[in-house]
Amino acid sequence: MDFSTAIKTIEAEIRYARDGLEYYRTCVDTLEKVLAQLKKFEKQHAPSSRRGRGKAAMPRSPEEIMAEMIGARAGKRVARVAESHPLPYTGGDYWYNLVTREPRTAAQILHKSIDSLGFEPTREQVHKLRLRVVAALNSLVADKRIKDSGSGRERVYFKG
Repeated sequence: MDFSTAIKTIEAEIRYARDGLEYYRTCVDTLEKVLAQLKKFEKQHAPSSRRGRGKAAMPRSPEEIMAEMIGARAGKRVARVAESHPLPYTGGDYWYNLVTREPRTAAQILHKSIDSLGFEPTREQVHKLRLRVVAALNSLVADKRIKDSGSGRERVYFKG
């Protein structure tokens, strides 16, 4: 067993768990603030007996307020996570090592790669990996290091 690999893997899991804790703390804080604002908003804009008041008098819906607050927080968190977790180097044998004897589609190989990252990638990072996997698999097939079968989305790759 390679201890340095085990140590790095455990350290990555700890970072991932800490990021998860931070994410849920942020969610709880945000939801508590939204709840407090909604309660305050409800008291200020409670329907009265006068005509023309009520929902029409509200400048924004509670859903709009909540989406605005959660969206702003989530966007900041995703940017922070992306900065702290750059994509790994995917050259060399990175993609070759993800291909097995069992036939898998490019999408399955991509998901295996994402699962091995140790953090939740952003949409942009997933897009970059998707571009990389296509180029890498085509290159591996051309070099005859792996085999393929089928076409389009049904195309599978395997070691043969």
